[in-house]
Amino acid sequence: MAQVNILDYRTETCREGLYATGFAGARITAPADAVWSLINDWSGQQRLMPNEILSVTTDGDGTRPGDTRTLQVSEEFLPHPVTEVLELCDAPRRRYAYSVQDGGGTPWARYYGEFEVLANGPEECLVSYVCKFIPLTGDHLEAAEASVSSCETMFENIALILTENSAPRTKR
Repeated sequence: MAQVNILDYRTETCREGLYATGFAGARITAPADAVWSLINDWSGQQRLMPNEILSVTTDGDGTRPGDTRTLQVSEEFLPHPVTEVLELCDAPRRRYAYSVQDGGGTPWARYYGEFEVLANGPEECLVSYVCKFIPLTGDHLEAAEASVSSCETMFENIALILTENSAPRTKR
């Protein structure tokens, strides 16, 4: 049975509030390749975040820098779709990074996110997510915490999917 243990959660503003960062790390009791197959599914984000993402359209398969995906996000979270571009995909190292090309009304600019899955034995892995962005309005830490909180929900949904094909959780 796959389980998730959130190991670390951190947000901060840097350089007198000019940019913000967030980090989420988790230990998931599942093989790294199984977790990677869900995280690296460029068109499958709706499955991992069903309460936030209503649909995904892609240009490319998420294996080459420059591939894009557009996320139709619930109006509860954002008023317009978000378009992301793949910056890096290193499948052998289970790592990918993306940037937001069109933020769809998000309170930030120049958003960059990176996932990595590290094997910790045959039946466990460590997953990390790092984001960096320039806050445009409002509370900078609140924006970083919202991003990291969504990621934590994703980690929990991955464990649920790998355990019993159960319905994923909605955002806290």
